[in-house]
Amino acid sequence: YQVESEKQTEWSWIEGIVNKNDDHIMITYGDIDDGVFEPIALVAPGPEKEFIVQFLLQPELENEEHQKMLDGARRELNFYLIELKEKDPWSYACYHCSTAANLYSKVHWEYYSKGYKGE
Repeated sequence: YQVESEKQTEWSWIEGIVNKNDDHIMITYGDIDDGVFEPIALVAPGPEKEFIVQFLLQPELENEEHQKMLDGARRELNFYLIELKEKDPWSYACYHCSTAANLYSKVHWEYYSKGYKGE
């Protein structure tokens, strides 16, 4: 998926399968006040200047709330991985996982170095 703009970025993301045993980011959706976070997607660096995104919500279960979550995740994927035009968007995405902006957003990014080690 490439964002249309006057100045094209070299980076893009595509849908695919993310290996959870390697570095990846889990994107969840929820309100920090109630502490309930629904997993939406996994993101990992791909070949060249590409990211692999695996959406976790099942199409047959999509409803208005799921569509809102997916739209929010896609907006943030586009923003942090493409639109910011960072020299190294993966490093920036990993950094974003530790920011206050991430904490207070409804869309949360969690970095897993060398894979997911538990529930």
